[in-house]
Amino acid sequence: MRYSIGVLTAAAYTGVSALRDLTMIFAVEDRMSTILAFIVAAIDFIFILWISVAFHVTIQYLENNSQLQNLGRHLRLRTIITILCCASPFYGTIRGVFLLAFITKKIRD
Repeated sequence: MRYSIGVLTAAAYTGVSALRDLTMIFAVEDRMSTILAFIVAAIDFIFILWISVAFHVTIQYLENNSQLQNLGRHLRLRTIITILCCASPFYGTIRGVFLLAFITKKIRD
């Protein structure tokens, strides 16, 4: 049952993302691509929650079965993913500021 939810979510993400890309390519309607962008963002959020719940369940299982070597690997992997998820918005903000400065400079020239 868990795998079917993941597969359905992945299929929905693929379909909505492809539809959003097609609306952007063919410039169908601005409102439609905005709605599809929000749907893709919601599915992204669901994936992030699903991954975090899966890590939590796996770590509990490893703790209960005293599999310390695998537990250490999963804890390190969870730490790396958490750091990357926290650093990603920061990187996006910095990139956006530099892009805005570049566009502003290009407009003035």
